[in-house]
Amino acid sequence: MPNENIIQKSKEYFLSKALDDKVSVKDHVFEASMWAEKIFKKYPKANREVLLISVWLHDIGYFMGEKTIDHAVKSEGIADEFLGDSIDEDLKKNILHCIRSHRNKDVVPETLEAKLMATLDSASHLTGTLYIFLFNYGKGLDYIIDKIERDYADLKNFPEIQKILQPVYEGWKKLFAGLNNIEL
Repeated sequence: MPNENIIQKSKEYFLSKALDDKVSVKDHVFEASMWAEKIFKKYPKANREVLLISVWLHDIGYFMGEKTIDHAVKSEGIADEFLGDSIDEDLKKNILHCIRSHRNKDVVPETLEAKLMATLDSASHLTGTLYIFLFNYGKGLDYIIDKIERDYADLKNFPEIQKILQPVYEGWKKLFAGLNNIEL
């Protein structure tokens, strides 16, 4: 039985640090939490506590610490300090791994929960407003199209999720390719 108290405290802690959210991280994390709930139905063996705590803390590094340090590295350290000894050490280790590997970049997700975390992170980018935000705030179209490609590729651990999101992925690509071709 998951410890709903620590899950709620993780959510509240994230929200208390995200008060000055100028980059729609809160929207993304709420979208990720919705994906987590969907994923539990399909993968009931996943540890709900590990995944939900990871969801609420995986991007907290955007709001704290040195801006030049990768947010996944910062989020892992912040989560470690926040969790302290409030949960079992093995659960904590899994949570920290989920947070650190959620970008599926320099640390490969190894546990079921870490693979699901990386997947739901990318899925929430595809089904949320991130790309529109990036466009509105001046990120180049090449950057956004590359990000869409990376997010779709990061669904590879769960091909059935990748297949479900293929039309969404293709829609984003078509939208931004069209924007790229506008000449006035």
